[in-house]
Order: sequence, then C-alpha cells, then structure tokens
Amino acid sequence: MTDCPTYDISCTAKCNCHDGYSGAECGSTDAEVAAEISMRANLTNSILTLISNDEPSEESVESWVTGISSMTQKPDQLSTGAASSILSAALSTISAASAVGVSPGAMDSLLTAVDTAAVTSASSISAQAAANSSSVSSVVAPGAQAAAILDDFSSMLVDSMVAGEEPYVNSQQSFKMSVQADPIPANGSLTVAVPQSQSESAFGVETSSISIQPTAGTRRALSTGSGSNSIKSSVVETKAFQFGSEATDFITNPLSIQLSGASDISEI
Repeated sequence: MTDCPTYDISCTAKCNCHDGYSGAECGSTDAEVAAEISMRANLTNSILTLISNDEPSEESVESWVTGISSMTQKPDQLSTGAASSILSAALSTISAASAVGVSPGAMDSLLTAVDTAAVTSASSISAQAAANSSSVSSVVAPGAQAAAILDDFSSMLVDSMVAGEEPYVNSQQSFKMSVQADPIPANGSLTVAVPQSQSESAFGVETSSISIQPTAGTRRALSTGSGSNSIKSSVVETKAFQFGSEATDFITNPLSIQLSGASDISEI
C-alpha cells in the first residue's frame, strides 16, 4: 500500500526503512533488531513455561498478566512464534483467572497484549504472503486462537455481570467487544452493539449489532416473577484480517454471541 489517506480507517502508516535498518522507527540495525527479537522470543517461552508449571492463584495470575503485557510493549520485536506463544499464554491465563476468581477488570491489559500479538502475527503473515515466502504455509493465522481467548473472557464477564451494571466495552485494532446485562423489556427488543471508534463515527461506518426479541413465554415468566428478570449478553467482533487466507471466505467480520439469563429467547 502506497497511500494511507485520513479517510481510510482500515490502514495504518508504517516507516519504510533504508537498507540495513529496521524496527518501528528504523533506528536500529537489522542485527540489533534480530537480537532483540530472539531475546523476546526466549522470554515469551519462559513465561509460557512458568504458566504451565505454576500453581494458579489470584497473585500468580495477575503476575502472568503483567509478564505477558510486558512482552508486547515493542511489537516490532515480536516474531510470529513469540506472538503465538503470547496468545497461548493468554488463553491459559484467562482459564486460570476464571477458576480462581480473578476480577475481569484486572485482565484489561491482557486483552491489549492479545490485540498486539494478533495484529503483529497477522501483519507478518500478510507480508510473507505478499513476498511469496514458502515459510508462510507453516504459520497458523492467529484468528481462531484470538477468538477463543475473547470468547473465554466474555464468558467471565457474562457470569459476573448483574442487571444495571455499566456495560463493558473494549475496542482494539483486531477486535471489538460489548458485554451488558439488561432488564427484560415489557415490550420491544434489546439491541447490543459493538463499540464504534471516533473514526468510524466521523465517516459514518455502521457498527455490528444484534437485536434480542424475548418471547411471550419469557415475558409471562417475568410478569409472574417465575423467571429471570434480566438478559446478559456479549457480542464480540473479530476482525477478518487475522484469519489469513481464510478471510476471503468471510462476507464480513465474524461475530460471536453469548446469551444468559432468560431461558426462552426465540429471535436474535
């Protein structure tokens, strides 16, 4: 891509380094960047090993989150292998966090790390594919792994959220997420939408949303006090670019939907 105009929200500007230099700002030699990439890959593998061997507790899980987050502070030093290890570590961390009762609010920095790892990996795979590199066929696109992490995290939120609580929204380059708990309306439907960025709002880009229509049975149960009085829902939009060559099969970005609370919902 030679142009990245202000009205195109799908692209980002990137430095084109002179020969012999690389990195986000082209300020390091190729040898220096290669050494940093190797060191970060070793540290990432060490964190993954620690998570595999450590006993989960609130303190240990929070320390894992800190370690994983620190590994993604310099995306240009992440190899595709290290990015994949970060995603594996994040999936294990969220599973452990749910088991030991870590607050979902303590996991925000982990989702930022997941976004960085997914974007870095997808960008690297795309660059290799553009260069017709033979190594790209052996690299797994991060989409499915990232989607599994986001699904597990949204499940944590759905389980812990109560009606009337402030909705949880998170918008990153690789995903958007909205989780909320709403009273069942006496009439009409509920709408849950993923967050819209300022750029999307400015240029009139429509955001993904779902409409939930409670059935007559749900409303009757509500009126008699015999059923749940709230619907908890999550909508996660995972950007298609993370799925590599499979992205061409998508009409739009994939959505993952979770519902909890009302047992008789007929239409979404």
